[in-house]
Amino acid sequence: VSVNSFIGMITFKPKFMEQTFGQSASKAIFLIGIMNLPAVALGIITGGFVLKRFKLSIVGAARVAMAASIGSFCMLGIQNFLHCDNAEVAGLTVSYKGYPELSYNQQSLLSECNMGCSCSLKHWDPVCAYNGMTYASPCLAGCQTSSGTGRTMVFHNCTCISDSVMKATNMSAVLGQCPRKGECDSKFKIYMALSVVGSFMSACGGTPGYIVLLRSIQPDLKSLALGMQTLIVRTLGGIPPPIYFGALIDLTCLKWGTKQCGGRGACRIYDANAFRITFLGLI
Repeated sequence: VSVNSFIGMITFKPKFMEQTFGQSASKAIFLIGIMNLPAVALGIITGGFVLKRFKLSIVGAARVAMAASIGSFCMLGIQNFLHCDNAEVAGLTVSYKGYPELSYNQQSLLSECNMGCSCSLKHWDPVCAYNGMTYASPCLAGCQTSSGTGRTMVFHNCTCISDSVMKATNMSAVLGQCPRKGECDSKFKIYMALSVVGSFMSACGGTPGYIVLLRSIQPDLKSLALGMQTLIVRTLGGIPPPIYFGALIDLTCLKWGTKQCGGRGACRIYDANAFRITFLGLI
């Protein structure tokens, strides 16, 4: 069970950071590499040092492993209370007026301000308006003209921006999603600190747990037992988690992308709260 949780967490942790705290995928992976992985390495060494320094018996090693597991579980529980609100995307998480949506469906992407634009509901080319709201595409924002090229492109005369209760003096929009609100950055820093501490605590129990396993097996059966344990862990612990984690997390998707051939692509935006509850609940 613990291996299932570990594999699922490692697989979807970058996506969790991306969807819950508005971080880019590259930044999420980078932070995991420079913060969590060193903490895990230090935890493994610390666990071994504690065993040697205090010359713990099998019972003592089991207690250390249990204490480490309880500590990491507590860190995980606290993380559940650290989250940001959903990104404000017109027609998905909020209405075009700016009020929270009660239900999500494809037709909610349409509004009076873009009804006559013949917009595709399948495309996901988000633009950020100066009122702080994200629109799924320039067409769905009601934009009529554009200037510039590539990432510097700016869309002008966007009729849907004026419909929002969050009035903007500028009726333009730029490519990309709007950044999350300011307090989200501070929550993310606390989350990363808890994540590093939790990784360290969990790793501290790794070496004692393995020692308990070795000392619990009769010498003549160690080779067979370790072989069976490795087979079971890699088969039942390594293969299923990405499958069922992914299937359950996909249920929280609000907007699916579309492949060039017309099939369903990757999820573009999730319900952040549902994603958080599902991800942390599975761990």
